[in-house]
Amino acid sequence: MGLDQYFEIQKKRSEKELEEEIRRIFIDEQPSDQEIENMLYFTSELAYFRKFNALQNYFEKKFNLDNCEKVIMEDYIYEDLLDRTTKVLNAHQQKTQTEAEEIAIKLLPNTEGFFYGSQEYDEYYYEDVEKLIDDLQRMKKMELDDDEDIIYTCWY
Repeated sequence: MGLDQYFEIQKKRSEKELEEEIRRIFIDEQPSDQEIENMLYFTSELAYFRKFNALQNYFEKKFNLDNCEKVIMEDYIYEDLLDRTTKVLNAHQQKTQTEAEEIAIKLLPNTEGFFYGSQEYDEYYYEDVEKLIDDLQRMKKMELDDDEDIIYTCWY
């Protein structure tokens, strides 16, 4: 068990697609409202993180995100995260370890949680920061259809 984090693209199914999928899966049974809700979208994984608790902390603090909930990524979220992560990574590359850690604690702090992993500002933290920058830049450039969104979600 642990903190699994995903950026996904979700595309809303048409009514016809949803009806066909319900018939295919449930055959002669009636699905619950929650089951129907879970089938409303096609999803594909765009990026995955494991126990990057600073990222989870960001979404918990900014959006009050709980387990299995979703946040639709909007331009201001990309901009804020890219600004924070770029400053953290630049500090790691250009400043002393103590100075870099102070900046990381201020801009993208780790947090505690039963399944959240290490709270250290070590090589793994900065590898996750660098990967997040790359993933955010790639996702930000994607051209989405009107019925598509990129979301952040987690499971722990």
